Amino acid sequence: MNNLKVLRTISGIILFMLVFVSCINDIEEKKQDNNNIPIQLTAKIQLSQTRITDNSFDCNDAIGLYVITHPSTLDGSRYVDNVKFSCSASFEFVPERPVFYPQSSPLCDFIAYYPYKNTGIGVGETSFEVNVQRDQSSANAFSLSDFLVAESRDLSSSNERVDLIFQHKMSCFNIHIKAGDGFTADELLGLSPVVRIINTNTQAVYNFATDLFVNQNTLAEINLNGEWRINGDMLSGKRAIIIPQTLLSSGVLMEVEISGISYDCRLTEDFIVESGSSNDFILTVSPYQEKVSADIVTGISNWEERNSYNLDAVGVPSDIFIPGLTFIESSVYKVTNNGRQLAEICKEYLRWEGVDFQAVVVYPVKGDKPDVSNGLVLRVIGNDGNVHGGKLSWDVDTSIPTYINGNYAPIDYIYVTSSGEIVTSRNGDVLQLRVQPYTLVDNRNKEVTVYPVVKIGMQYWMGENLRTSSYIDGSSIELGENDFDTFSQLHCIREGSYYYNLEALNSGELSPVGWKIANDDAWQTLDSYIGGNVSVLKSTSDWKGSYLATNLSGFNAFPIGLYNKTYIRKGEYVGFWSMKNDDSNTVSKSVTLGYDLNRLGEGGNKRDLGLCIRCLRL
Repeated sequence: MNNLKVLRTISGIILFMLVFVSCINDIEEKKQDNNNIPIQLTAKIQLSQTRITDNSFDCNDAIGLYVITHPSTLDGSRYVDNVKFSCSASFEFVPERPVFYPQSSPLCDFIAYYPYKNTGIGVGETSFEVNVQRDQSSANAFSLSDFLVAESRDLSSSNERVDLIFQHKMSCFNIHIKAGDGFTADELLGLSPVVRIINTNTQAVYNFATDLFVNQNTLAEINLNGEWRINGDMLSGKRAIIIPQTLLSSGVLMEVEISGISYDCRLTEDFIVESGSSNDFILTVSPYQEKVSADIVTGISNWEERNSYNLDAVGVPSDIFIPGLTFIESSVYKVTNNGRQLAEICKEYLRWEGVDFQAVVVYPVKGDKPDVSNGLVLRVIGNDGNVHGGKLSWDVDTSIPTYINGNYAPIDYIYVTSSGEIVTSRNGDVLQLRVQPYTLVDNRNKEVTVYPVVKIGMQYWMGENLRTSSYIDGSSIELGENDFDTFSQLHCIREGSYYYNLEALNSGELSPVGWKIANDDAWQTLDSYIGGNVSVLKSTSDWKGSYLATNLSGFNAFPIGLYNKTYIRKGEYVGFWSMKNDDSNTVSKSVTLGYDLNRLGEGGNKRDLGLCIRCLRL
C-alpha cells in the first residue's frame, strides 16, 4: 500500500514535470517567434527604362541591404551590414543568410542598392565607387551599368514584407537617327550607323548621405546597347547608361560613323545630365550635307516632362592644321581616331645645354601613353628659318632629352597613317583625326572646374592654381576670414584666387583624382629643369620689379599674394604649399616666387598662412 502511494506520488511528480517542461517549451517557442521575425523584402523599380524587364528585377539580380537602428546612422553602427539578397526564379528576394529584426524592436531605416558589391560601404563611411560599363553592347553589361537606390525609414518589426521602391541614380541616353533629304529609314538601316558616346565620366563615387556623385574624373568612350530598328522615318533602339555629370561644350559628345565617314557631335553649351533622367538624342542625317543636325529631348524627374536641346555634328578632317591650335584651353592636345588616341601635341619649353626655346612637339601614342622617345618638333616658336622638323627623344628613366636639329620650314599640317605613323605630307592612306585640348575636369558636388594642362620636361602640371570650395568627396571646406591661426581646415577666396591653410592640406582630400599636390621632389625637379630661372614660370603680367617674367614654360604663376590674417603682397609674391615626399598628406614647407628674386624661395609651414595649390599628374 505504501509502495503504491509512493508510486502514485512519483508518477504525479513526473507528470507535473512533463506538463511544466511542455509549458516552458511553449513559452520559449512563442518568445522566439516574437523576437526573431525574419526580414522579408519586395523590390520594384520606379518607372524603369534602363532595365531589361521594365520595372522588375531579373532572376539572379542581387541587391545589398543595410539596416540602421535608431538613433544610429549609416556611417555609425549598422544592424545589418551589406547583406546580399538575390532574385529567385519566382522573382522573390532571398537573403544569403537569414536576417531578423532586432529583439529590442527599435525603429529601423532600410537602405538598399543595386547592383550588389562585395566590398559595400566601408566602415565609418557613407559612399562607395560606382561605374558604368564602357562596352554596354551586351544585355548583362547594360544591366550592370545601372545603379539604383531604395530607402524606407522609421520601420518597426513586422511580419509584413518591406516594400523597397528603387530609384534610378544614373541617366539613360536614347539615340535616334532620323533620315534627312536623300535618305530613307530603310537605307539608313542597311548602312548600319555606328554611334559612340565619348568624353564622359564612367567612374564616380556615390554618397548615400548626400545623394551626390563626386570624383568624376575618368573620361572614356561608351559603346551603345541595343539594335537599330525602323521607327517611322528614323532608326531607334540604341541606348546607354551614363553617370550624372556636367558635359562641357568644349568637348565632343558623340561620334557618328556612316559608310566610313565620321562626324563629331558637339554641345553648344554645357549640358547637365540629371540623376534619373532619360534623354533622347535625335540625329538627322543627309548624304548631301557635311553636317549631322541633332536634337536632344530630355526627360527630368519622372521622365514625363520633356525639354529640347539642339546641336550639330560636323565632318571630321583627315589632317590637323597646326597654326590653328591656340593652346589657350590647354598646352596639350589629344589626337584621336574613333575614340583611340594616336598622338599628343604639346606646346612646351625646351631647355638644356645649347637649347632654350618654346616648341610645338607631336608624340605618337603607344598603348595609352605618349612615346616621348619619338617626338617630332613641328615648330620652333619665334623662328621662321629652316630649323623645324627636329627629333626630340626623352629618356624615361633619367628624364634627359636628346635633340637633333631640323632643317625644314615650319610644319603646318600633320597626318596619321592607318599604321599609326605621323607624317607631314598626305597620301591616300590617312585616318580621320579629331584634336581637342587635354584638360583636367574636376567634378566635386556639382562644382565643375576645368584646368589647362602644361608639360614641363617630363612633368604634367595644372596650368592654373586649384580653385575649389569642396573636398574631393563633395563636402564643403570651411570658409575662413581673418583667423587662419587655428587647427580648423579652412580656405578663403580673394579676388577670384583661392588660398588654403595647412590643416586643409593635411586632410589629404584636396587633389583631383589621378593628380597630387606637388611635393618637395616635384618642385626640385621643376627647378632643375628650368635651370633655376623662375622667370619662365611667371605670368607675363602683374609682376612688380625689374626681373623678367616670360612664362615660357606655360606654368603661368600670377603674383596673387599671400593670405596671412590679411590679404598681403599682391603683385609681389605667390606662395604654394609643398608636401612631404614620404607623406602626401602632410605639408613640408612653402615655395614662393617673388618680384625681387629670380629663384624659388622656401618658407616654413606656418599654420596661419593661406597659400595656393598646384597639382601634377600621377
